[in-house]
Amino acid sequence: METIQVQPSGSANAPLPPEQPGLGGLIAPFILLIAIFYFLMYRPQKKRMDEHRSMLDSIQKGDAVVTSGGIIGKVVKIEDNKLELEVSPGVRVYAVKNMVNEKITDKALAKLPQAESAPKKATKKKAA
Repeated sequence: METIQVQPSGSANAPLPPEQPGLGGLIAPFILLIAIFYFLMYRPQKKRMDEHRSMLDSIQKGDAVVTSGGIIGKVVKIEDNKLELEVSPGVRVYAVKNMVNEKITDKALAKLPQAESAPKKATKKKAA
């Protein structure tokens, strides 16, 4: 008896199905994205927050500061979470301590325009 071998048509030359990536191939891009997020976003933001916190802790009476609203003033009084700022001679405002953006150095403070004194009233001369 003769043995006949039957092969399905075209199966000998057909390409194999693509191999599925392993678990390591799926985790590596995810870990790479987490590392990029950490080094480009989280770490710099944390550094800025730490610098801001240390600047807030170093504010003392007599320092000139700029608030997030753009108010420039000299610290007159420090309470728990608020500051009393003198923005002009005799004009004082309260600000939340966390809203201070920066401390102004003496050099930068010297460059700011100084408040002018109150305008003088015009005096009338009497005709003689």
